[in-house]
Amino acid sequence: MNSLPGSGVNYLFIDEEGIIFISTNLGFCSYDISTEEFTRYMSVDDKADEKVSYFITSTCQDYEDKNVLWLGSYYGLIKLNKVTKSKQLFEVESENLVASNHITTVYDDKRGNICLGTSGAGLFYLDKASEKVYSARKNKNTSILTIYETEAREVIVGLNNEGVKKLD
Repeated sequence: MNSLPGSGVNYLFIDEEGIIFISTNLGFCSYDISTEEFTRYMSVDDKADEKVSYFITSTCQDYEDKNVLWLGSYYGLIKLNKVTKSKQLFEVESENLVASNHITTVYDDKRGNICLGTSGAGLFYLDKASEKVYSARKNKNTSILTIYETEAREVIVGLNNEGVKKLD
């Protein structure tokens, strides 16, 4: 395999081992610079799991378990194990409710939560221990494009057409 699963690259992430993870409009893969090899984790060509969105918008590595990647997609949040390639989807119809399944950005904070920026529904948190999603009750009708956490654990978000805001 020597190519991307889609030509539209939405996000690039480099892990601690120097592997580049590539989020595309048709799937998710990695590229090992040292071996010049691609590994496909998900592709629209696979059709193995119809419930998983292949339009991946963003990626972050789990703060505690480096084998876990969190992928934002058009249809929810995907927990991906890099080693086993197993996937878990958090979607609207599940108990793990996200008011907007279009996840625009994901961030693993230092409190044990995955922060989810959505398109039009604001900020949510996935508690990794309980695997439940909670609304931040801030910026409810806002599209969050990026999330940053300061050393003091303040959350700062970049918003679509609204600039930058620090959340309480």
